[in-house]
Amino acid sequence: AAAAAFGIADSRKEQLLVSGGKIRRAHEQAHEAARIALQTEITSGAVLSSLNEQRDVIMRVGDHVSNINNSVTGAGQVLNQMRRRSVLKKAALWAMVILLVVTIIV
Repeated sequence: AAAAAFGIADSRKEQLLVSGGKIRRAHEQAHEAARIALQTEITSGAVLSSLNEQRDVIMRVGDHVSNINNSVTGAGQVLNQMRRRSVLKKAALWAMVILLVVTIIV
């Protein structure tokens, strides 16, 4: 009976050692998971910051494009006015030439 009790005690001791090892591994895995989660949080924070900076750059570029578009539109309007004035001046010049020729002939 003593031998049987001793065998049960050894078996129980072995089960406790196995359970202790499993608990230790689970603790290490939990610690590793926490470390990875922290790294992921740091990386995601850096990515979020980078995306925020890129959004700001895109917004500024959009503003610059809008300003350039307004400038180009204004320049186009000025060119159209210059073109109209040029045509009007040429027409006035030809009218004067015709008037001068008619005056000389008559």
